[in-house]
Amino acid sequence: MGWLERALICMVAATAACSTTDPTLENANELEGIQRCDADGDCGGRTCCDGRCEDVSLSMRACGACGNTCAAPTYCTGSRCAPFAFEAICSNDELRIVHRAAKLVDGENDDPAPDNQAADDLAVALADLCNNTLATATVIGEDDVLEGANAGPLATGRGTGLIVAGGRVFSGVIDYLDNADVTPVELVVGGDGDSFQLVVRSQRRVIVTDRLTALSPSRDYIIGQAIYDDTSGTQVLNVYGIFRGGTSMGAIYFAELAAQSSAVGERWFVAKAENGAVTRLAGE
Repeated sequence: MGWLERALICMVAATAACSTTDPTLENANELEGIQRCDADGDCGGRTCCDGRCEDVSLSMRACGACGNTCAAPTYCTGSRCAPFAFEAICSNDELRIVHRAAKLVDGENDDPAPDNQAADDLAVALADLCNNTLATATVIGEDDVLEGANAGPLATGRGTGLIVAGGRVFSGVIDYLDNADVTPVELVVGGDGDSFQLVVRSQRRVIVTDRLTALSPSRDYIIGQAIYDDTSGTQVLNVYGIFRGGTSMGAIYFAELAAQSSAVGERWFVAKAENGAVTRLAGE
């Protein structure tokens, strides 16, 4: 059993259970538990909405005011629900390229350089997509992004966009966002540790069904997604491949989409890379 299969088997307990409702609404702002209003309707600075305390500047259930619910694929700007797509990340005042350290996988430290270079390449591609209107992107270490002993939540907030290359096996940021049910595309590994599916969270729609042992450097799947973390207000551009090396190929593919403006209006895509050719499978 290789490093990829063993690492993904460790994810089964966290990814196998799938909600049947739209997680954007069902799990919004639930990471620290629901805070109920006290008898006087006081929420310690938050707003009391139907008995629960909401941060109306972030909440997908109460965006700007109680009762104003944002459904996927929108996000809360702080006052209203607005369409969320890759180009929405262009409007952030700060942009951070997340670099990670080596991770122990299958008893060995992997080399983080390819993923970190892919993140740098994604920043260049995003600038192209945004017609070079982006704020200057600076590199930040993953340890400076994640709180809670590097398990989350995010230390960043509204006005900050993160660029992250790599999936949840190697990226602590994506691992946290996956567990928070806010990533548009979910990688679900079967109980046998080999079969897997790529699922659209909000619809529980299966895009890909395959086996990990069928993947290789010449055959992989690429996932690109614009992620809104409603707990912090942080926006994230993430691209990754499931197999080693696929993330670098994903950065190249995203750059091609950005150059052609093909990613405008989209918040996720899934593509298949095989023998040097990339074929789009789905997106929206």
